[in-house]
Formats: sequence, structure tokens, C-alpha cells
Amino acid sequence: MKAMPLSPKNQDGSCPACGAPLTQCEGRRSKKVQCPKCRKIIILGGKDPMEAPGPGFEVFVTRELAELKARLAQLAPLQNRIAEIERELARARLTAPAPPPSPDVRPSRPSQRSIDVLEVVAAPKPSPLIADAEYGLSPETETRLEASLHPPGGSPIDFLFAEENSAAESAATRLRKIFSHAGWVTQEPRATGHLMAGLALAAGTGRLSAQVAAIHRAFAGGGVVLAFQIDPGIADDRLVLSVGPPAGAVV
Repeated sequence: MKAMPLSPKNQDGSCPACGAPLTQCEGRRSKKVQCPKCRKIIILGGKDPMEAPGPGFEVFVTRELAELKARLAQLAPLQNRIAEIERELARARLTAPAPPPSPDVRPSRPSQRSIDVLEVVAAPKPSPLIADAEYGLSPETETRLEASLHPPGGSPIDFLFAEENSAAESAATRLRKIFSHAGWVTQEPRATGHLMAGLALAAGTGRLSAQVAAIHRAFAGGGVVLAFQIDPGIADDRLVLSVGPPAGAVV
């Protein structure tokens, strides 16, 4: 059955064939209804899609085609510019000089200066504890010496160093710290007049022979030469460890 469009004159909702009133359920969005009287299919608000388009459709299509052609004409300059840029890039690639060779990234032998810098950075920080290497002291020697001085002796020990001799003063300061860490009673190092070169332990009449022997064994175990002196001017209840100029120094 061919559907009949509702003409503009019959927009009041009547059938164009028999004039019967047309009704549509509320909320229904269908554009087609059936006449309750003549049973014809009626199209609401439009033409029958099966009918050929009228002159208005041709006008619409012509206008749309004209707008599309106008837009294409506007894009033509941009397309020409893009093509021109592509040609310029192609010419630039042909005339560009060859890139320089990449640097050799293989590990190479460092220069002497680099080695010096690495040695300075990697070298351990000079310890102020062993600025007096002339006396045979080293970190290992000092560790063994401190361990060998246990148990501590009961007599206090004084430390003397040669005047105007920084190496002797440094060694005396270090030795005092070693004895103090081992539990001995020590006195602040002090400068004195002429002393024999190297290290020397002085005692009084010999009543401290047991402690003197222990100190000698401790130094001998660390490989440090320690001389011994008997000085009647020293009280029997004291020991004196003197640090003279390093061996070979001008006294």
C-alpha cells in the first residue's frame, strides 16, 4: 500500500483521502499513521520518500557543490606551498655536506694528567697521626702497639720532645694518645733541650723494671726501635718517653 503524505493544507491531522481525523499516541515518534477509516498509510509532515525529489532538492545539491568547490579553491595555494617546501628540502639534502665521523667511543688509555688526577682523588687522606714516619710509626704499628700495652702500668708517664722539631712533637702527641687509649696515666707532651735522636724510655733507679720491660716488648712487637736510659734525676714512680730528632736529622 502506497503511503500518502500529509499536505500542508491538511496539517490539522485529517486523512487527505477520506477526511477522517487522524490521531497519534502521545510520546510516539513515528511519522507514519494509518487512517482508521480508509486504512491508508499517511506520512506526517513530509513528502513520500518514494517520490522523485523536486526542484528544491536540485537547488540544494547545486549550492552544496558550489561551496565544496570554493573550499577546494582556497586549499589550492596551501597545497602548492607544501609541494614547494618538499622540493626545497630535497635539494637541501642533496647539497648538504657529509656529517663528520662520530667520535671514537672505545675506552682509550687515559693521559698522564688523567692518571695524576685519579691518583689524587683515590689516594687516602694523609693521616695526621703518622706525620712522623721517620720514627717507624704507621697505622698498623700504632694498632699493634696499643694492643700490646695492655694491661696498663700503674706509674704515670711523661712525654718530652725536642725543641723546634715538628716531627718530634707530632710523634710525642701520637704516642701519648696511644698510651692514653691503652689506659695509662699520661701527661701533656712538652718541649725540652737536647735529646738523643729517636725514641727513648727513661726511668729512675730501676724499680719500674717490669713496666719498662712491658713497654720495650710492645715497641719491639711493632717493629719500633726504643732505647732505654736510666736517669737518677727521675722519680722512681715515673717514666719518661722522650722523642728526639729523627735519625739522621741535624741536631
